[in-house]
Amino acid sequence: MYAEATMMAKEDTMVKTTIRLPEHLHLKLRQIAITLGRSLNQVIIDNLQVQLSQPQKNLSEEERITEALLGTGLIAQLGKEWDDLIKKDVDRDELYNLLSSKMVGKPISEIIIEDRG
Repeated sequence: MYAEATMMAKEDTMVKTTIRLPEHLHLKLRQIAITLGRSLNQVIIDNLQVQLSQPQKNLSEEERITEALLGTGLIAQLGKEWDDLIKKDVDRDELYNLLSSKMVGKPISEIIIEDRG
């Protein structure tokens, strides 16, 4: 019991530190704090606890980059229809037709040619 109490006391001890955050992260954290009605400090602590409680992954550099890009929305997983195409050879015309059916408006190459016109 004494060991548990000592351990709890050590965990509850607070250390003051200063960190530099990019402005966009600070604004996002502050917005979350306001939404939740909590202090900025508590939101940061909560997020750190969640992150640190997750098991650490042994990812390759490529996997870490992919995970980061997926998290930011800069890339997205392709749908089922693309999985089928990736697994088989697709000729140029079939790919063009598939992409054309997904396109809204003119292809960028046509727009550029018209602008240079």
